[in-house]
Amino acid sequence: MYSKIPKKVYVSVMLNVTESGNKMPVSLYFENGITYIIEKIVKIEKYFTTRQGTLSSRYSVIIRGQSTYLYEEGDGRWYVERKSPVLDNY
Repeated sequence: MYSKIPKKVYVSVMLNVTESGNKMPVSLYFENGITYIIEKIVKIEKYFTTRQGTLSSRYSVIIRGQSTYLYEEGDGRWYVERKSPVLDNY
């Protein structure tokens, strides 16, 4: 059976930090070796995750011409949500 709940996938992020301390991600790197360049940051906002009950930063970004979200958790880890369906209990 396929899961309808998006799955968190933790990624490594290369970022620039501005003089005022703002974090500006420029690329993300998946565990399987694939790197994606962030073409544009559209919006940065605080985001409350109801599943974990934590406050994160949500970056609305453009990667390969597509809009997606990149999240930074309060502990400094970064993740995206897997968009393709995956089997439960794999």
